[in-house]
Amino acid sequence: MGLYIETPLSKIIHPHKYQTLILLTRTKETACVTGQGSGKSSLVPVWLGTQMMNRGTGEYAVTEPVNSMVERVAIRYFLDFVKGTELEGDWISKKYNIYGTNYGTVNFYSTEIPEHMQGSHLKAAVMDEAGQSPRLAYTTLRGRLNLFDGQLLMLSNPYMKKDPWLFLDLKKRYDEGDLTVLYLSFPSIANPAFSRKVYERDKKILTPEEFSFQHLGVYIKPQGLVYDYDRSAVVKEVKYNGETCFAGGDFGFDSTTLEIGFVNTVALHLVNEYFKVDIEPSGHVRAFAELIKRYHINIIFYDPAARAFMSEIQKGLTELKVPVKFEKANNDVHDGVREKNRALKGGKLIIDPKCYHLLDEDMGYIWKNGEPSGERHCEDASRYLIMGVKNFLHREYAPTKVEKKAKDWLAEHFQNLYDKVMNPKRKENIDWRDIF
Repeated sequence: MGLYIETPLSKIIHPHKYQTLILLTRTKETACVTGQGSGKSSLVPVWLGTQMMNRGTGEYAVTEPVNSMVERVAIRYFLDFVKGTELEGDWISKKYNIYGTNYGTVNFYSTEIPEHMQGSHLKAAVMDEAGQSPRLAYTTLRGRLNLFDGQLLMLSNPYMKKDPWLFLDLKKRYDEGDLTVLYLSFPSIANPAFSRKVYERDKKILTPEEFSFQHLGVYIKPQGLVYDYDRSAVVKEVKYNGETCFAGGDFGFDSTTLEIGFVNTVALHLVNEYFKVDIEPSGHVRAFAELIKRYHINIIFYDPAARAFMSEIQKGLTELKVPVKFEKANNDVHDGVREKNRALKGGKLIIDPKCYHLLDEDMGYIWKNGEPSGERHCEDASRYLIMGVKNFLHREYAPTKVEKKAKDWLAEHFQNLYDKVMNPKRKENIDWRDIF
């Protein structure tokens, strides 16, 4: 049994108690984290249709984590629900997934590039599988809802190997009494149509972590994380004011990434990233050129194993007359992990939410048999950047021979001073001239 029954003239909705609460709440932001099969995806068109009829003509939005889900899930569920109702309309632009009705237009977005959601002032929006989308998508949508004080509904399973902003940030605000947020978590069997036999069977055969994810809607941090850091202390918006930046680059045929950052007296600040799948180096050159100019990138530290790929990019940048240095990175994984952890624990590494691919990889990077394991394109780039900046600073600020000699003489002087004063066999009465 689904969320609604179709008749020749209407759709009769019969939600379970949690769905009813979500449909009735007037909270500005509602986060709903559930078990699989709980009826969250079928709720999307019903909630959005209710909003359109209550709020009237305007723009609305539905998001999915990837383009394939926009067509396969969001659009299909919405069209099935509005068919034969007063909400039925037609496509304004099939190319850009904009659907028009008498109650307004619905924009169907992928959150793969959150910046592409700019431009619309929305009256309501739904993020389906929000836990798979970057926090930047959430903040972008939130901003687009401000003009009309619109509501935002976020639905998700408790994905472990993703940046856990939904389960930490939203729940924290709810727990602290923020009246603009409602955080709900309910199991698969909250849906009367879900099989109790499957629920009980899986309870016996799945690990507690797997069962919590699939059926309870409870977020559990992955075990054995390589980088087990406090997200609230590390992930912060970085203000960029034209500082000279460095970049770590992981080049390859499956994906090419850059992690970009600058150093000040406080920390290494990762201000942005680049992530793209393109087997041809030429497909990245113009994007690299724009980033180099925008962030005044001085050096790109790259994996020596990708020298041929790097050379093609370097050639393209030279043709565009974009100057930048390329230096081989220290690609020892354990050295890089050690330095990155040291920076994280010492408060010396700040990561902007725009680096969302890196944040996702960090949450899925775990120890297996003494070795780090997991997706590591952006992770590799971040290590190259950290090791490269460390070596650069040591090289840049290494003392000259004269400075080193002076430093050695000064150290020797104060060591002699210490020995004379602290030596228990010293003379009882020390003349101050004996010290200097």
